[in-house]
Amino acid sequence: MTNTIAASALRSFIETAKLDHLVFKFEIYKVFLGITQKQPEDFASHTTCRLGKWYYQGEGRGCFSRLPGYREVEPAHVSFHDHGVEAVRNFHDGNFAAGLDQAMEMEHASLVVLQELERMAAAGHADPSVLCVS
Repeated sequence: MTNTIAASALRSFIETAKLDHLVFKFEIYKVFLGITQKQPEDFASHTTCRLGKWYYQGEGRGCFSRLPGYREVEPAHVSFHDHGVEAVRNFHDGNFAAGLDQAMEMEHASLVVLQELERMAAAGHADPSVLCVS
């Protein structure tokens, strides 16, 4: 029972992280649409967003680093945030084309982040005994 709860908690966290990343992308696109005037420094980095805090400071490393997808999510997650911020920076610098290119790179990285998070959740569900149980 405890293992099932741990797997469900991991799944819930991963779904929350996915939603957070959708919100991040929407905030980037709102800049392009003129809905907000957010600046690059207004966006969370890969270490300050919920997933980053979990990965670097929270129970991520201690409890889930053995799962497939854990190590693979990091470079894509860094890229996701970096490209999103660069998209906004380029937009504000008047380089719309470069901003769109960065947004496309952000989208590519986003797909990898989501794929690797899903791998982690599936692995935790398939074998909950590898998860930490508090």
